[in-house]
Amino acid sequence: MLDQNIENTSITSALIENKRLKHEISVIEEKTKLKMEKHLKYRLGNIIVQNSKRLINFFKIPYLLIREYKKYKYEQEHKRKLKTIQYDGSPIISVIIAAYNCEKYIKQCIDSLLKQSFKNFEIIVVDDGSTDSTYNILKEYSKKNK
Repeated sequence: MLDQNIENTSITSALIENKRLKHEISVIEEKTKLKMEKHLKYRLGNIIVQNSKRLINFFKIPYLLIREYKKYKYEQEHKRKLKTIQYDGSPIISVIIAAYNCEKYIKQCIDSLLKQSFKNFEIIVVDDGSTDSTYNILKEYSKKNK
């Protein structure tokens, strides 16, 4: 019983840390987005200033703005693709299962997850003090799949 309480506490603290990190990431992404929008405005403003000095170039401004905007969007898409390709190897998806006295179904549930074609995920099972053999089944899976 003490092992379960320790595991539940560590799982809870891991979930809290995960939530905190996700919040930090969202803040950083928002700041980056604002910085990139500011950079785009600077680039577009530069085109207007450079081409408004001569009347002939003034008519090219809409075309140049659209071209620069498309170039900017292409750069952003390219960076996004690189970001999704290069990950550090940690699981992309966490499957969290709450379990309480479910020895009849837990094997089927975990086996189904392990048979998925997508393999970059982790399974977190929270056993809420089961009185049947759910905890023992989970220990077996834990030993097999480390």
